[in-house]
Amino acid sequence: MTSVRSTSSRLLWLVFLGVAFAWGSSYFFIKIGVESGLQPFTLVAWRLAISIIGLGLLLRLTGSRLPRDRSVLMKLAVVGIINVAIPFTLITWAEQSIDSALASILQSLTPLFSLILAAIVLSDEPITSNKLAGLVVGFAGAVLILARHLAPAPGADPSAQLMG
Repeated sequence: MTSVRSTSSRLLWLVFLGVAFAWGSSYFFIKIGVESGLQPFTLVAWRLAISIIGLGLLLRLTGSRLPRDRSVLMKLAVVGIINVAIPFTLITWAEQSIDSALASILQSLTPLFSLILAAIVLSDEPITSNKLAGLVVGFAGAVLILARHLAPAPGADPSAQLMG
């Protein structure tokens, strides 16, 4: 039983590290693409096309199917546009004027903003003392990490960096 549990635990850690590498390295590769002259919309279109192919292969391998209900497909499209296409486009656009490290650090603040938004919008998600402590520690950590990025780089346009 212990060997099964430790094998499962190792597999979960490998999957976790793989996902962390894929998500974390995407900012680096976006920066390479942008600096190579790819336009943000083109880069996003390629990223989404590769993702669609990957998801299609996953559907085929698992024998799963997309829902056929038009209303479900419309809801999925709205969620995809709001949660994937728009953020991908904004991040890619921003990386034209900021470092990939800064983009990834700023993106890592999403859960903190989600916690605040949930407290505002959902009555059953109040900010408790534990959540408040987590917010303070999270924002303090982000400020500490971001501190060196807050000053404009030499020769860079400060307003472009601020917009990014």
